[in-house]
Amino acid sequence: MDGNGSNRGGDRRAQLETAARKLVEELRQRNEPPEQVLLKIKEFHADEGLRSSFPVSDAETAVPEATLYRDLITSSIRYYYEAESDRGSRSADREQDGAE
Repeated sequence: MDGNGSNRGGDRRAQLETAARKLVEELRQRNEPPEQVLLKIKEFHADEGLRSSFPVSDAETAVPEATLYRDLITSSIRYYYEAESDRGSRSADREQDGAE
């Protein structure tokens, strides 16, 4: 926390999560394949000063930036496939409505 009582690390994480989610949504709307989305997300993180480091298997010993990078990549992949799942369920709903 800083002198004003705010949690800058948490704020940054939330801002990066929001930006990553928006980027994934934009790329999904352009029908980008998952591989390209992952590359763009990694470029975005690099532009924000985040880089992957060596693989970390123990979260307790991970440096904060490596953990943040890993978490953001994981959530970006989740956003991509959640959007795909949502789109599939909406399509199924429309098909079912048309069958009635």
